[in-house]
Amino acid sequence: MKKILFILKLLMVASAIAQVQAMGQSPTQDSKTEQEIRAIRQELIDAGKRKDRAAYERLLADGFTFIHATGGMETRQEYLDHAVGGTQLFQRADSETRDEQIHTYEGHTAVWTSHSIWRNRSDNSETILRSTNVFVKTGEHWQWAAGQSTRLPSRPKAATIDHSLYKEYVGRYEIGPGRTLTVTAEGETLRGLVTGFRPAELIPKSATDFVWFNPEFNVYSEVVFIKGAGGQVIHAAFLRDGQEVWRAKKNK
Repeated sequence: MKKILFILKLLMVASAIAQVQAMGQSPTQDSKTEQEIRAIRQELIDAGKRKDRAAYERLLADGFTFIHATGGMETRQEYLDHAVGGTQLFQRADSETRDEQIHTYEGHTAVWTSHSIWRNRSDNSETILRSTNVFVKTGEHWQWAAGQSTRLPSRPKAATIDHSLYKEYVGRYEIGPGRTLTVTAEGETLRGLVTGFRPAELIPKSATDFVWFNPEFNVYSEVVFIKGAGGQVIHAAFLRDGQEVWRAKKNK
């Protein structure tokens, strides 16, 4: 019954947020609420360090779920068990937050988004996450209702190549009607821009094969420059997960 009530409450919250957005209104930025949300986040961190089940029981809402960057989902009970066991990422790593925003809705719902880097203390490996956490206020107390993390890519290591090759790749490539790939060079950096998409840095894997790198998207893609019989670049092929998506002819 509690879980059903919680789901109904979330549906009401979602409806309220949709109404606010439909009316063109922005979520509020309440400094008092922001302080309260930061306080409960610190309580959660402290509870994790102590492996304090009682504190988690108090701070996690009924029906709580957490979706990890791997896509795996934990229920409230599973998250409790893992946190008390000390296996959650925040218990094994130090974090650096680069961007965070807290928005509140009607004084009883808060959405916290952040972009953070986590460095594992055991092997110094790095995990970059964009996260969304939802907090709800029941009575006078805030609780963590849901969390979700998306893993962002780490910058790949560049192969050593002759950067004078870049002038051969610079230009416009026709993907199809109204769509082009534009390649530009800025010093020792090669960049690509596809119509309708955000620009990316092209990081060399070899003299002709480049990783399409945008730190905001965790999709592995490559651009391969193809030369003709005369040795001039005539096409650029775009690959995603090793499969060719499109091939564009170089115009100029």
